[in-house]
Amino acid sequence: MRCLLLLVVLLALHEVHGHFLSRAVSASLRQTLKEMKLEDRNSVSKIDDRLERRLIVMPLSNEFNPSQASEMHNKIQHGDKCSIPGTLGRLIFEKPYEVPWLFEIIPVRRKDYARTAKSLLPPGLNMRRTIDVAAMPLDKAYLSPLDFRSPENYIFLPTWLMEVWHVP
Repeated sequence: MRCLLLLVVLLALHEVHGHFLSRAVSASLRQTLKEMKLEDRNSVSKIDDRLERRLIVMPLSNEFNPSQASEMHNKIQHGDKCSIPGTLGRLIFEKPYEVPWLFEIIPVRRKDYARTAKSLLPPGLNMRRTIDVAAMPLDKAYLSPLDFRSPENYIFLPTWLMEVWHVP
């Protein structure tokens, strides 16, 4: 009797949350494909020791807030600092680049990119929106590193910049 009751409860949960689970799995698959494509593209730059990379943008959060001894304490959302991968930091430290280090950040949202991304979506699932770079108020920004602790293929930007670029 307990097994039958458990089976009925599991089937009911599947009916209620089945759609949610399929959306979560398809979102995970899309993210994995995006990361794999970025890794393949960035591997050429890594081999050539170039600093040029394509990175997935994430917002800076309070976890990146520097200690109270730093001038940037509680100001990361209003500044021009970003967290970039450690591999880029190692490249910078190995070469005689002069301080201040400034990185040119350019959004990569083009119609061909949107078409490619749309082809990866499961049938019946629409993209939230397509963004044309030419319609953005800023076509690039210059930021300096806050730290070099972001995961590989990711960059963490202040939310003001993400809002200007309408990053979903």
